[in-house]
Amino acid sequence: LPIANFLVENNCIGEENIFSDMSTISTGMISNWEYIFGDGTTNGVSLIEQHQYALAGTYNVTLNVITDKGCESSVVKETKVFDNPIIDFISEQFCLGTPTSFTDFSTLNNGNIVQWEWAFGDGVGVANFEHPTYRFTSPGNYSVNLIATTDFGCTSSMVKIITIFALPIANFTTNATACLGDDIHFTDLSMNNNIASWEWNLGDGTILNIQNPSHQYEYAQTFDVTLAVVSAEGCKHDTTIINAVEVFNNPIADFNASAFTTTELFSEIEFYNNSTGAIMYEWDFDNGSISTERNPIVDFQNIKNHEVVLHVVSAEGCESEIMKNINIFPEYTLYAPNAFTPNGDGNNDVFLAKGNGVTSFEMQVFDRWGGVVFESSDIEYGWDGLDASANLAGIGTYMYHISLYDYNGKLWVYNGELNLMR
Repeated sequence: LPIANFLVENNCIGEENIFSDMSTISTGMISNWEYIFGDGTTNGVSLIEQHQYALAGTYNVTLNVITDKGCESSVVKETKVFDNPIIDFISEQFCLGTPTSFTDFSTLNNGNIVQWEWAFGDGVGVANFEHPTYRFTSPGNYSVNLIATTDFGCTSSMVKIITIFALPIANFTTNATACLGDDIHFTDLSMNNNIASWEWNLGDGTILNIQNPSHQYEYAQTFDVTLAVVSAEGCKHDTTIINAVEVFNNPIADFNASAFTTTELFSEIEFYNNSTGAIMYEWDFDNGSISTERNPIVDFQNIKNHEVVLHVVSAEGCESEIMKNINIFPEYTLYAPNAFTPNGDGNNDVFLAKGNGVTSFEMQVFDRWGGVVFESSDIEYGWDGLDASANLAGIGTYMYHISLYDYNGKLWVYNGELNLMR
C-alpha cells in the first residue's frame, strides 16, 4: 500500500490554497491522485494542486492515492481560507494648512488587522498606523489609498478622493486716523470669491459680522483691528493690523464776550477765546464778517440778534464749534410834541409820538371832559385833529396818555397836555 500524505499551504480568500503531495510507497509507484477539497469539488491531476475557495472557513481535504498495482490509500487534513479585511475610512478637515485627519473603520470577520499603509496621493505623504493626520501643502484633489493587512497576511485596499480647499486670505483697509465721533469705514479686501462670513474685532470690544462695516469709537485711543473670514467650505483665515486706527480727542470750542446783550450805542464787543486743544480758529459774526484771530474785537452795526459761531481745529485736524447769541437792540427814546396844527398845510398836521426801541405802543387822546377823541396802537399812526365822529375837533387843550414797552420789556407811561391850533 502507498502511504498517503500531503502538505497544505493556506491562503486568503480570493487566492488559491496549495496542496503538495508527500505520499510514499516502498515498492512500485503511485499513478493517480485524487483531492476532495471539502467544498463539493474534486480534482486530481498532478503532485501539486491549487484550489480557490469561494468562502472563507475551514475545510477537510481528502487525498486518495492509487498505485500502478491498484493499491489505494487516503488521508484527511484541514485547510483554512482566511478572510480579507473590509476596508473603510473617513476623513475630515479639508482646509489647507490644517491637518486632515483620517479615521480607519476597516473590519475583519476573523482575526485582527495588524498593519495599515496609507498613501495620501501627493507622492510624498505616507503613514503606517491606524488613524493618521496629514497636512497637505497645496489645494487640489487627492486619491488617498489605504491598504490593511491581517495577522494571516491577507490584504485589501480602498481609494477615496478628497478635496483640499484653498484658504481665504483675510485683508482689509481702514482710516488710519479719525476724530472722536467720526464714522470709521472698514473695507474688506480679502481674497476668495467664496467667502461666506466675516467677523471684525474692532479693538474696543465691538464685534461686527458684515463685510464692510462702519463704526464710531467712544473714546480716543489706538486700536488693533482683526478680521476673520470663513469660506463656504468652512476654511478660516484671520489677520490683525496693529494700531490700525488712531482716534483723537476733539478740541472744545468755547468763548465769552464783554457783553451778550447791549444797545446800539455800545455795540463794540470783545471776544475771549476759552477753547482747549485747538490751534486754528474761525469766527463768523453773522454780520458778513469773519475772523481767524484768537480774541477778536467786533463792532456790530446792525440792530438784531447775531448768532456768533466759533469753529476750532486741533493739530490732528479734529473740529468743534459753538454758537452764542449777541443781541444788539436799539437805544430807547420817545418824544411827543405839545402842540400841532391840523390845517392841511402839510406842516405839523398830525400829532405823532416818535421813538426808538419800542416794541408795543398804545395812545389815547382825551378832550377837556375826559372823552376819548382818538386811539392808536401803532406809533406810526397819529391824530389828525378829527374827533371820534370824524368832525373837526375844536381849538384848545387836550390830554394824551401813552403806554409802551421797550426792547427790554420795560413798561413806560406818559401823560401830557396837547394844544390843537389851526
